[in-house]
Amino acid sequence: MITRRHIRIKVLHHLFAQSTDESMDAALLLKNLNKSLNEVHRLFAWDISAFLRLHEEAERQYIRVSERQQPDHALMDRISKFTQLKFWTLCKESAALNTLVEGSYARWADYDQHFRKQWDSLFASEAYTNFVERSTDFTQEKRFIREVYQLYIAENEFLHDIYEDEQAAWSDLNNPQNRHKIFYQLSRNKKIISIAKKLLGGTVRFHLGKLNFKLPNKKKGSEIGWHQDWAFYPHTNDDLITVGIYLDDCYE
Repeated sequence: MITRRHIRIKVLHHLFAQSTDESMDAALLLKNLNKSLNEVHRLFAWDISAFLRLHEEAERQYIRVSERQQPDHALMDRISKFTQLKFWTLCKESAALNTLVEGSYARWADYDQHFRKQWDSLFASEAYTNFVERSTDFTQEKRFIREVYQLYIAENEFLHDIYEDEQAAWSDLNNPQNRHKIFYQLSRNKKIISIAKKLLGGTVRFHLGKLNFKLPNKKKGSEIGWHQDWAFYPHTNDDLITVGIYLDDCYE
C-alpha cells in the first residue's frame, strides 16, 4: 500500500530534479511536488475504492448463497472469513476514508464481471485456503489483507489501465501496445531491449506504454518544458528507465 515512504521518495525525486536543473526555482519545485503528491493521493483513493469493491463482491456472493433454496452454510462460513475481517469494519467507520473514496469518482458499475472474476480467483486461491484453515490473530489478518491488496489491486493492470484512461487528457493515449500490433512489436523490439538491459544491468520488464501527442499550440501554459520524468514516476525504486521514440521528425 502507499506509505509515508512513498511520500519521502517523491520529495527526494523532486529535490534531485532541482539540484540538476539550475532553471528550477523554489516556486516551481513546490508546484511540481504538489502536482506529484496530488497524483499519489488520487491513485491511493482509486486503489482503496477498488479494494472496497472487491469486498462488496464477496458480500454479494454471500447473499446469493444465503438466498438459495438450500443454503450452503459451510460455503457461507468460508466467505464470511473474508467479509467479516476487522479491516472492513474499520474502513466503514472511517469518515476520512469514506470521503477519500467518494472523491475518487470511480465508476465500478461497468466492471462487475471483472470484480466477479477477481473474487472467484481469490476465493479459489491457495492463499485464501491457508488463511481460512489457520487460526488467525489481527496481525495475520493484516498480513493477508496486504497480500490480497498487492495481488488483486496494486498489480492489477486492468484496473490501472482504467485509471490511466480516466485521468488521460486529449494529448495522451495509454498502452498503445494493447491496441495495435505495431506498438506491441515495438515494445518487444530486440535492439531496444538489448540497450535497456545494458543500462539496467540485467533482465528487464516492460511496465507500460504511452503515446504523447506534442501538437503545435501557441496558447500560454500549454507547452511542456524540459523536465526529468523520474520525479513523476509512481514507483519507489530507481532501477527503471523511460524509452522515448520519436514517430515524426522534430527540428525544434
